[in-house]
Amino acid sequence: MDCSTVGLDLTNPTYASGNSLGTLDSIGEDFLIRLTFTVNTFPTGSGNFVNILQIGNETNGDTYPYIGMVEDKLVITMEYGDESQRHRFGSLQLSTEYVVEIQQTSSNGGTELVCKLDSTELVSETSIDAIHMVSPMVYLSNGPNVDATVSALYVESSRSGGGEE
Repeated sequence: MDCSTVGLDLTNPTYASGNSLGTLDSIGEDFLIRLTFTVNTFPTGSGNFVNILQIGNETNGDTYPYIGMVEDKLVITMEYGDESQRHRFGSLQLSTEYVVEIQQTSSNGGTELVCKLDSTELVSETSIDAIHMVSPMVYLSNGPNVDATVSALYVESSRSGGGEE
């Protein structure tokens, strides 16, 4: 049995430091996260990381994903259980709209995670363990020097197999 839920489908959400958009029932085993944003200015300072979007669980520190910037680079960071991964991608341009898409699909005992920027695959990984979080919180921005306009956020999640609905 598949149980699919659209957790969020927002157009022009309010974007402010520490802005919680709410709590999802769960995310995973299969999910799609799509974030559309425009960079207005870059973070300043060497190695200055700013968060644009975070979905995570406060109780155990799991965060999946962080989508942010270091200088003019897009950064996607995942921390789940004992695993931590950070990917940096090419140079972003000012006043340009970007669509970041992160999709996890589980089948045949394996899990595939694909990250895309404007439909171009940036990373694809296969693992045994699917990311699944119960009651994750969704935040826009946790830094004071983020200057980006989020125009859309979409989160869809489904869990395969029998059991609870």
